[in-house]
Amino acid sequence: AGQRALALYRDLGELREEELAVLIFCSNATLMDLMKKENSGKGSEKFYKSASEKSLKLAKEALSIAKKIDEPAHVGAAMFAIAQCQMVCVKGQEAIKAAEEGQKLLWESGDLRGEGGILLLLANIQLQIFRDYSKAKDAAEEGVWCFQQVGDARGEAQGWEVLDKIDHESGAQARAQQAMMMQQMAAQNQQVLMPLPQQGQGGDDMGDAAMPSAARPGYVPNAAKLDVTSGLAIEAVHKTIAEVAKGLIGIDEEIEVDMPLMEAGLTSNTAVLLRDSLMQQMPGISLPVTLTFDYPSIGSMGELVMENAQKAALKAAKKKQ
Repeated sequence: AGQRALALYRDLGELREEELAVLIFCSNATLMDLMKKENSGKGSEKFYKSASEKSLKLAKEALSIAKKIDEPAHVGAAMFAIAQCQMVCVKGQEAIKAAEEGQKLLWESGDLRGEGGILLLLANIQLQIFRDYSKAKDAAEEGVWCFQQVGDARGEAQGWEVLDKIDHESGAQARAQQAMMMQQMAAQNQQVLMPLPQQGQGGDDMGDAAMPSAARPGYVPNAAKLDVTSGLAIEAVHKTIAEVAKGLIGIDEEIEVDMPLMEAGLTSNTAVLLRDSLMQQMPGISLPVTLTFDYPSIGSMGELVMENAQKAALKAAKKKQ
């Protein structure tokens, strides 16, 4: 239908704005078809190349007409279409250049809705191609603001979706980096956590006291090991976490349940020891390497332990059946 309309407008001659709109529509429709087939796994490499080239050609034709009309809004809309094509072709720098030029023109023309759309495109380029979460977030937030100014609820919702995606992916990357860092620290501190023979005893006679539970040599938490299979009281869990944390930090004062342990004096190095020591005090409980980052307080750690304890108890019960 788009191609027939395009042919009709060209036959009529001077309807430049209508021809421009149809060219942009056809370019976008070609991209949508390409992405639909790509997502379904039905698109061949030949089809991908043909469709992307066709879409870009239509967008460039639109730009040529827009420049003849010589109105910023029309040129900006054509640059928007070109930027979309470049993004799909994973031509990051070209996509950003076209999008930024288009944004400037749409801003000059006062088209906030169009500017909001191209800002979300910029956000997606920064997110998907360059993984620059900061620039992606800045662009998406500005796009949301544009849509809010014109009362475009649908555009605003799309902007919030992009921001949610940025937060999710940046958080996942941060957690992965933290996990890697914690694993490296755990490897470096492994000697501290290895059972060592007590003076005057052989290796076969090592007991629980031979394994330090914290950074201070010989520190033993003032709490018995917890049997996670028989059910746990949250108070006992909090006490165990607090005792281990206090020993690592080197303090006797009580730590508030909701206080981040890093604020209480825990360091990135002792955070590794905290996790390993807690697993020693609560056999059967599995805790993530990024425990202190994901669950910063005694209270949040306690909730995780209780959740994992329930799973451990169920598993133990099934084994007995």
